[in-house]
Amino acid sequence: MIKKNLVSLIFVFISIGLISCGEDGSDNGKEDISYREEGKLAYLNGDYTSKCEFDDGISVVSKLNIKDSKVKIVETTHYGLGCKEENIVEKIEGIYLLDISGEYKGETLIKERLESIKVSVYDSYYANYLNSVEDSGYKDWTVEEEKNITQDFLLKSKEDESYTEYYTIKLDGNTLYMNGYRLKLGDNNPSVDDSDTTDIYYKAGSEPVEPKEPFETVDLSGTFETECMAETDRYRVQRAEFTNSTIITTNTYYHTSCDEENKLYQVVGILKYTQIGQFGEYNIIEETGSSYKATVYNESQLENWKSVTEKDGWEIGVEKDISSVMNLRQIAYDIVKIIGNKLYINDFDPKTQSVYRDDMELIRVE
Repeated sequence: MIKKNLVSLIFVFISIGLISCGEDGSDNGKEDISYREEGKLAYLNGDYTSKCEFDDGISVVSKLNIKDSKVKIVETTHYGLGCKEENIVEKIEGIYLLDISGEYKGETLIKERLESIKVSVYDSYYANYLNSVEDSGYKDWTVEEEKNITQDFLLKSKEDESYTEYYTIKLDGNTLYMNGYRLKLGDNNPSVDDSDTTDIYYKAGSEPVEPKEPFETVDLSGTFETECMAETDRYRVQRAEFTNSTIITTNTYYHTSCDEENKLYQVVGILKYTQIGQFGEYNIIEETGSSYKATVYNESQLENWKSVTEKDGWEIGVEKDISSVMNLRQIAYDIVKIIGNKLYINDFDPKTQSVYRDDMELIRVE
C-alpha cells in the first residue's frame, strides 16, 4: 500500500499505489473498467497489521482497517530498529474506496479511489528538513500538526497517466496478501508489467510473535581512546566517554602526526545509546545523534568547513555547532565488546547481520 524511504521528498516517496485519479476521484476521461459491488468485500472486514520492516536506518509498520468497500491505512515511520513508539518520525493516513474489477490469477482484482490522505510529523529534525527542501510542497511543517495533502497528492498523480494501478487481494486464514500490478493504457491484461513485492498483513491478534533471546547488557561506563591512527591524508585519535545512556565521542584530526602543533580540527558528538541485543560475543548498540560541534585549529581548514556547512563565521579555536549538517538524524548501529582494559567496536548492519570493517581498538584511560 504505502511504501517509502525517509530520505526521499514527501510527495515523491509516498507511493501509495492504485492512484491515477483526478481531483474529484475520476479517471480523467479514461475508460473505467471497474465497478462497485457493495458488500462483496465484507469477508475482509477487520483490522490488520504488517510486520515491522527495517531498511536504511528506518523502521515502518502499516495498519489497515477494512469495512466493506472502504479501507483506512496508517503507515508509521520510526528512526532506528524495531518500530519503537518513542522514535516515531511520521504518520501517513490514507482512506480509500475499493472497487472490484474482476478476478486475476484466482484472486480478487481491486482498484482504489483516494478519499483523503493526511500526514503528521513527530520529529523536529524531520520537520525542519521538510521546510528546507523545495519539493516538500510546504514550508510550515510543525511537530504533531496534521496536514491534509489530498489535493496536492492528486495533482502529483496526474504526472503519469499512461497506466492504472490495481491490486490482487487474498485472505488466507488470518493473513491478507496484496500484490500490485500496473495496467497500461489501452491494454486489458494486468500482467503486462512486473508485479510489486507482495504486501502481507495479519488480522488483529494473529501476527506471529518472533521470540527474542534474552541478553545480558555489558557495563560500558568509562573513557576509552585509540592510538594515533593513520588515514588516507591525515591522522586521527578517537576518544569515547561512556555513561549509562550517552557517549561523548571526540575525534581529533592531525596533519602529519598526532602532535598538538599538527592539529587540524576536532569534532565532538553527544549521542544517546541503547543496548538492543547480541551478535556473537559482541553486544549491539543503537546510537542516536543528539548534537555535534566542531573546532578548527588550522587556517587551511577554514574554507573547507565553510563549504561543507555552508556557514560563515569560522574562526581558529572557536567551537561551532554543526548538528544541522550531520545528517537529518544520525542513526548508527555498532557491535562492542570489552576484554580487559580494551574496548572493541565495529560498524554493524542489523538488517544483513554484517560488519563493515576491522574492529577499532580503544584502550581504557579513565
